[in-house]
Amino acid sequence: METDIDPASAGHQEIRLLVDEVIESSKIPAKTRATNVKPTIASLTSLSYEWGLLPETLDDLIILVTTPNHLDQASQAAIIRNLYPVAPISRKSVLQVISCLGHGALKPSLTLQAALLKWLITVHHTLESPQTLSQTYSVLFNLLDTAATRPNLSHLLALITRRKHVQPFRIQALLNLSRQTGHDPSLIGLLRVFKDYYPEVIVGDAVRGKASSFKARFYMSFHYCSY
Repeated sequence: METDIDPASAGHQEIRLLVDEVIESSKIPAKTRATNVKPTIASLTSLSYEWGLLPETLDDLIILVTTPNHLDQASQAAIIRNLYPVAPISRKSVLQVISCLGHGALKPSLTLQAALLKWLITVHHTLESPQTLSQTYSVLFNLLDTAATRPNLSHLLALITRRKHVQPFRIQALLNLSRQTGHDPSLIGLLRVFKDYYPEVIVGDAVRGKASSFKARFYMSFHYCSY
């Protein structure tokens, strides 16, 4: 008598094999690889969309795209776009993403950092430890001077900002940066969030002009949702 195999279990087993293959390929420069890794990544992203990623698999892929490797940027971006969780996201993965932000030879490109921030925006409500983002607020806020990641970073900060985060020194820093950047819409949007908490401190002139609309995104809840 044949035993029925759970399709989801079979899917996750196949995903695990593909992830291991991609990780091994990432250690080898493209010119010296015996095989082309792109079809493997295409299969991985397709199955990830269909079945989602188990916590350990997700953690491994986060480490892959946040540390130096030999995959091209398009392949890494495809992986990031398809990080569909099937369970709450670990504190480890959230901290791994935050630690890779900023400038440095060992950091991912700013394009990939922006993609990772966009992913955090879509999954911020499914974290295993929701307080993690709040605890790293200072780190995130201090990265606002990087133009390439500022829109997504401002959006993330807007989603997690609470009254305790709105401090005079941050208000002044935002006002100064807004002036320096010609009133960047993403900064004006964040200033408006700050103003909701302290309307008497931030005057109207400071938040005039075009502002980014920071709406909570729930497109990636668990694996059946679209990113």
